[in-house]
Amino acid sequence: MPGRRSPSQGPKSRTLLARIVDGFDLSNEVFPFMACAALTVSGGLRARLFRISFSGELAYEIAVPARYGHALMERLTELGADLGATPYGTEALGILRIEKAMPPALS
Repeated sequence: MPGRRSPSQGPKSRTLLARIVDGFDLSNEVFPFMACAALTVSGGLRARLFRISFSGELAYEIAVPARYGHALMERLTELGADLGATPYGTEALGILRIEKAMPPALS
């Protein structure tokens, strides 16, 4: 599935994703670090979810077909407004890695 991957990172990322995934258990016991799953979001859109972190925070990446990528980002931003969700760039990711004493990402 060529697509668009959107990250959700930080202590409230699980809360945010619970608002968009369709009946999927995001708990540590069912979906631990480095897990991946095929699921649906937003009422039936096929997606893949990855429990992975490049920032040292609780984090996920969700992949949807490319034509839905922009709509997914808008929906995540809307659903996460009360959680303080905001898009970030690679510079911010680099700062997060430094704060967690993680090695720099390879170019």
